[in-house]
Amino acid sequence: MRSSLMKASILLPMFLLFFPTSAHADDLITATPDVVVVKAPAPGHSQTWEMKVRNNTDRPLPLFLEIRFTGDDLLVHGPTPLVLTVDTPDGRPLGEAALGQLPSSPTSLPDLPGGSTYVLHGTVSLPREAGNEYQRLSGKLTFEFTSEDDTTKSGTGQLPFTGSDGLWQALILGLGLLALGAALVAKRRGKRA
Repeated sequence: MRSSLMKASILLPMFLLFFPTSAHADDLITATPDVVVVKAPAPGHSQTWEMKVRNNTDRPLPLFLEIRFTGDDLLVHGPTPLVLTVDTPDGRPLGEAALGQLPSSPTSLPDLPGGSTYVLHGTVSLPREAGNEYQRLSGKLTFEFTSEDDTTKSGTGQLPFTGSDGLWQALILGLGLLALGAALVAKRRGKRA
């Protein structure tokens, strides 16, 4: 009996770790890729990639794009920083800026119609004037698309409840049962001595 109680106290938290209890709300949009790793191109050259964002609903959604850079500081604040250009699906430039001049808040994009996909093209270029100090530098650009659906807002100013604290409760219960089992074993060994 005590042996099975001890096993249950160990196995229950392990079981819950592999089967999380939190619920996941359906995503309004799907974006690929959300992270682009950039190796600094040679002076006068560029690197291009494609980003897609899909509206998973049947109604238009407002769409925002936030771009963050982490990496070698010279690529952002050097005398000839990398230049990022993002073009819309029809080839119009959405914006062009040196990495150090990227906006700190999300950029508003045109509303994304229900069930539609935007394909954006990105280019990062190193000006021809860049010197040898830019060789082997790298960084990571993170593109985060966000949207919100007015029909799902709760109106309370609070985020909607999307999860459960069941994992923590089960972990505490498991630790309590483990302590109880250890106390019972210690008591039994004390009687034998």
